[in-house]
Amino acid sequence: MAFREELYAQLIQLPPGQFEEILFRLNIEVWYRRRQAVSQEQRAIDIISYLEHEEQGFGHLREILDGLLFFREFLPEGAYPVGQSLWQREEAYQRQALEAATKRGEDPEAQRITPEKFYAAQHQAGWLGCFRGWDIRRSFSSELLHQVLNAGHHNCPAAAILGPTGSGKTVALRRLALDLYEQGYKVWWVQDPERLLRFGLAELTKGEAPQFLLVDNIQKLENEDVRRLQQGLRRRTDLGLVVAGRQLPPALQAKVSASSGLFTAESSADWVAIVQKAAELVPTWARAARTLTTAPLVAPNLVHLLWVLAAGRPVANAAQDPAAQDFTAQDLERAFLEILADRVRRIRTILPDLAEAISDAAAIREVGRHISYHSFRLLADYHAALSGPSRSLQEPLSALAWSLLAPLLCFEPEYDAVRFQHQSLAEGLILAGQQGLLGPRPIGTDTWRRATLDLMIKRGSSFSSSHALSGFVRTHPDLISQSQAIAYIQQLLASSNGHGAYLRLIVNERLALTPAQRLELLRAAAPLAPVNAQLWSAVWSWVQHNYEELEQKVELLTQLYQAGCRDRNILLPLLQGLGNQQAQALAQTWLADTTIHPAVLCRCLDLLGEAAQDRARQLLADVTTHPTVLCRCLDLLGETAQDRARQLLADPAMRPDVLCRCLDLLGKTALLEAKQLLTDPATHPFVLCRCLDLLGETALDSARQLLADPATHPFVLCCCLDLLGDARDEARQLLRSSQDSVVLCRCLDLLGEAAQDEAKQLLSSRQDRAVLCRCLKLLGESAQEFALERIRDWTRTDPQVLVVCLEIAGTTAEAQELAIAMLSVWDKNLPLVLRAPALAIPTDTPLRRQRALRILNDWHRQYRPLVTAALNALWDEPALVFEYCQAIVSRWHREIMYRRKHRLPEYDGHLVLALSHPGLHREARKAAQAMLAAEQRSPGLLSLELQQSLVANL
Repeated sequence: MAFREELYAQLIQLPPGQFEEILFRLNIEVWYRRRQAVSQEQRAIDIISYLEHEEQGFGHLREILDGLLFFREFLPEGAYPVGQSLWQREEAYQRQALEAATKRGEDPEAQRITPEKFYAAQHQAGWLGCFRGWDIRRSFSSELLHQVLNAGHHNCPAAAILGPTGSGKTVALRRLALDLYEQGYKVWWVQDPERLLRFGLAELTKGEAPQFLLVDNIQKLENEDVRRLQQGLRRRTDLGLVVAGRQLPPALQAKVSASSGLFTAESSADWVAIVQKAAELVPTWARAARTLTTAPLVAPNLVHLLWVLAAGRPVANAAQDPAAQDFTAQDLERAFLEILADRVRRIRTILPDLAEAISDAAAIREVGRHISYHSFRLLADYHAALSGPSRSLQEPLSALAWSLLAPLLCFEPEYDAVRFQHQSLAEGLILAGQQGLLGPRPIGTDTWRRATLDLMIKRGSSFSSSHALSGFVRTHPDLISQSQAIAYIQQLLASSNGHGAYLRLIVNERLALTPAQRLELLRAAAPLAPVNAQLWSAVWSWVQHNYEELEQKVELLTQLYQAGCRDRNILLPLLQGLGNQQAQALAQTWLADTTIHPAVLCRCLDLLGEAAQDRARQLLADVTTHPTVLCRCLDLLGETAQDRARQLLADPAMRPDVLCRCLDLLGKTALLEAKQLLTDPATHPFVLCRCLDLLGETALDSARQLLADPATHPFVLCCCLDLLGDARDEARQLLRSSQDSVVLCRCLDLLGEAAQDEAKQLLSSRQDRAVLCRCLKLLGESAQEFALERIRDWTRTDPQVLVVCLEIAGTTAEAQELAIAMLSVWDKNLPLVLRAPALAIPTDTPLRRQRALRILNDWHRQYRPLVTAALNALWDEPALVFEYCQAIVSRWHREIMYRRKHRLPEYDGHLVLALSHPGLHREARKAAQAMLAAEQRSPGLLSLELQQSLVANL
């Protein structure tokens, strides 16, 4: 097929290093990964052949290649950035579709993305429609953007858009993505949350500026996945989560409310404007639009509304008189269902088996998943067998067939997926069947749903049968009995289906199984899915929740391992739970098995130490060894591995983490190799930085060349600036040419006050938080006009920027007015970062005193800079704050240890202030002596600020 040829052409053009990285990301079997004796062209053919048998393998490869082609980087698993590169990708897809249609001798206009397709909710028109401005801003868009930008640490989620199917949630979320991008933020659209959780979240580079993760259809995530996402975001306070869906998973429901981040995407306030915008873009819809906009509709389903609009017959009872205005919401829904029924009847006249397959596919889509092409073909062939020879899918579908299907379905060959263009279409078909509009066959009944599921279980692909069973159990718990669900699980196990969706049901509380029953099923699943992170992480959570004794956990994990499980989520806790002697014996066994997960192998090397050196040498010599394991072997062997480290440095396909570790190991003896790597344009940025560090002053010329190269990575630019030291001319040039916030900040730091002119220009041209804050701090009082302007428009100013503006504004009238305004909206989700400045600005208002007292009454649970601000606000009343300062001083050790345990930023302002209370002189001196003594015993325990304060007071 054409897409295979395109993928092959892209693979053979890749540099060797990128080719190897792609194979690693695809989790390709070792034999395919490292066939050094054959050409890259032959290896590319091997990969295409291999992916033929992998579920959605071509789709995963296309995503990776797109990341390199359009985004110029390897993207985190399961997500892609929103911005100009995404727009270019979508436009490129459009050109490719037009060119392919021309080559096939078809009318290319049929493939063109148009406003009609966008408003008909066709899948491929979604992003282009937003980029081209065909959507409208919803009534809540401005408030949503403000909420997201001001969420502060309340980032999981920062906001949620909820609403029924067809209410425009996805388009609203895409518009938010573009608004955030236009303000200078990095925005990630999460297309596969499960893959993001498994691999991608750790791949997101941490930066100074906030980044945002946008997740649609959040209702599909299980609670366990949501908890993993929350754990990841707790460690990444620079990431803000925004979600959309029909409902929130239980784990997120308490995180947002109608007054704090929850937005309802009902259409009541916007549907008239949407219809008018559609009619503006498609003039032939104007007459029907005038009729619809006068209808007494309250909150219509937007997809239903726009399909009726596109059909030119707004309502059934207006068929004789299109200008009739007495129709209702019920008439609108009836018209939509009749339009769907007409479409199915047209398909049935040419491809009757296909028409029945579409109806059955709606049952699978209803429970939340698309269907594989194999399963779609199965449905059509099944109905053909009931009526005679199949006339639909014995051969690939023709252009005529897809033209008939296109309004309802789209085919994505890379994913082997047949998708409904929108969930509303699948639900509409079921409703039409229930009302008898699709013919005599019963559709939409429980019997029909059961029959469709049974057919999927018996004949569907692994993907479709697994997701169908999982979806039915979760969505229709009353439709399938407990015994039937277990029978289906056993049936799929017997057919060697190792897909994780249905296997996770084994530890799901929706099935009331005994622990023994669950264990029996898990043992049967272990050899079918020995490595499946989603399944076995859920199993380990279940084990932790249901078994308290360590011996019980170890016994169960041992049984799973003996049954065939080789997933790290089981092996690592098993290794940790065993006694030292047993663990070491098992580690020896696992080190001999190269199929064991790299994280487990690394743990085995750590556990065995010097006893594993011989095996470490073998692993180092094996070209198929995982890079993470190679690094651990180099650490274990030390100087004895220097010869092998040189060999690894000479391998152009070696991953950057291994190259960096080799350079660290070899040190000054690798100067020649470092110079060679510096001159290689394919060298990874992380490796270039390590080479610059190693070479030092001998790399000054190379650093200047890299600074002059517009293609140099921002990380490398910063390293070059650090190496050169006084690189003022280069820094000025970068301030004019670079768009990266990290580079701009580094240049401003380097130039200092000499960059005031450039800082003023950046203030007027940049939107990203880090650069604006750096410019404001550099300019100080000379930026007061800018600061006051932002203060006046404070509801639309980034909170961190506003904090710096307030520092510059000092006690001006504008700052005091803002402080009073912030104190008055304190309880309406005022961002945490703004609360301390609101209290710190002196305003003679009872509200300031009230807010400060409320914070101090619960100070040990409050944000510590806020505690300091509250103390300062009441410092003129020493008797009032005496008890609070006394409590803070007495808890000094717990304060510091809690911060260290949870790896919180160093902050001791409240301690320093409490120690200076005039009524605590004796207690403060005693506490100060104890702190300094503790610092002597444990250097680094106290922050530098606290040490200096203690010495000064003593």
